[in-house]
Amino acid sequence: MVALCFAIFRLIIGLQQRNWDTNRLRCMAQTIKADSTFQLVKSLTRNEKRYFKLYSGITKGSKNYMRIFDLMERQKEYDEALLKRKLSGAAFAEQLTYEKYYLRKMILKALRAYHAANDNRFGNTISDLEILTEKAIPELFLPMVKKAKLEALLKDTLAEYILLSRYELRFAGNMQMTDWFISHMDDGFTAEMQLIDNYKHALFILAKYNELNLIEAKYRFTDKRAFQERIRKITDDVLFEGLLDKLPLKAQITYFNFFSQYYAVQYRFEESYAVTREQMTFIESKQLTPKQIGLFNYPVMIMRNIESSRRLEKYDESLTWCVKLLEVINGTEYHQAKALKDQFMVVYLDAMMNNYSLAAEYHKCLQFYDDHLEAFKQLDSIGGVNLQIAIHFYKACSYFGLKEYRLVLDELYLLFALEKATPFAYQIYPARVIYLLTHLELGDITYCVNYLRSFKRYFDKIQTDHNTINFITKLVKTYIKISYSKKLFAKKYPDWIAQIAQISQDNFEKEFLLNCQLEKWLHQKYHNVSPNHL
Repeated sequence: MVALCFAIFRLIIGLQQRNWDTNRLRCMAQTIKADSTFQLVKSLTRNEKRYFKLYSGITKGSKNYMRIFDLMERQKEYDEALLKRKLSGAAFAEQLTYEKYYLRKMILKALRAYHAANDNRFGNTISDLEILTEKAIPELFLPMVKKAKLEALLKDTLAEYILLSRYELRFAGNMQMTDWFISHMDDGFTAEMQLIDNYKHALFILAKYNELNLIEAKYRFTDKRAFQERIRKITDDVLFEGLLDKLPLKAQITYFNFFSQYYAVQYRFEESYAVTREQMTFIESKQLTPKQIGLFNYPVMIMRNIESSRRLEKYDESLTWCVKLLEVINGTEYHQAKALKDQFMVVYLDAMMNNYSLAAEYHKCLQFYDDHLEAFKQLDSIGGVNLQIAIHFYKACSYFGLKEYRLVLDELYLLFALEKATPFAYQIYPARVIYLLTHLELGDITYCVNYLRSFKRYFDKIQTDHNTINFITKLVKTYIKISYSKKLFAKKYPDWIAQIAQISQDNFEKEFLLNCQLEKWLHQKYHNVSPNHL
């Protein structure tokens, strides 16, 4: 993320999931470089800061950690040298590392107290059970753990259920509750073993899903053979046999998401689309809500529908799913999950422009960008470089379709300037073709002849051995030779279209050709040839 794409990580969500992971890694790297105490201070909400100050004021006297807190709170970016200058003369300034550690400890302690009133937090339930275990009050402990286990089952959070069961078992052992063990011996332990088995299978499909994403990110455009070999092996496991029926609910959703992406990364789009249809039937039959499915899983499911229908050129259907995605993330469930909502908003914005550009709705694509300019700016830090590249690409495609060739180059120059910042933006590759076609339209023939050599080397270097590049190279050379004659172009047109149809039998090649708009370009030029020339 960011975004639905044909070639690279989040292709994730196609494109979105890859972009999310890339941005997540970037954010992690930035966080590691920054001061962790400063990060914690800046993460606090206004109410949390207020509570922390009240909490620290319970004990009288000046506090070293509060001086550090106040200084950090005023800084927009962490500046340790400035911090030390402000603290110069203070005895504790020489032990700044320890004082920052103590500040972190006190903030976390205050946050635990601040959030203690939220009964929905699992950590609070565990703290209560710990206290009641020490107090040895079964009349309070047992009803509480029973209720918590039931809620864990309803939420399908098996890891929490298993942890609660261990607390329950430990409490019964400490209290020497023989009757409890006797009543629990058969049905209780059998049910828990079944849940543990379900949890094992849930972890398995999640691990396979993560493995699929990692393989795609690492090998997709760097080593095609290694990618295909690793993908073939990923489902070579006996645990896949009858797996769906062994999974808890949320893991079943992950199962569908896994196979939808598994087929998509192999360009088996019809099979990917079929999985998304099956998934929707499954959800509708059980009348599941976003909360039941999972606030992350549900929009990912919609994202898969956006991607699978788009790749089969069902653009109206894909746009309908885009609207559905926006409707879902604007729902009340996501009011308290802003980070998640923002990530999927990036997916929505990217997918809308992508669909419009592919469907040749060029005015709508550009108008959508203008109408949502503020949203694009606000989400720039979430979408990162990948979103910026995607925007430039979709705008370039739209200007190309509208024959605004100078504007095409303006967008592509900005796109290429960002290329080194990320290896995960698929739009860079078809952008090279549109760049070449644009110079043809501008009459820069000598430049195109020279550029073709670097064009071919560029794609050889990234190990893309698809026939499309060879075909495009030959087509451009031929076009340069016959462009003076509309009659010769009209004669070559059917042959070129036939070759595109032949190459497009491979979905990998088809996806590339769709994105670089080659057939649309040829078709438009052919229909501009007058009947006399035909």
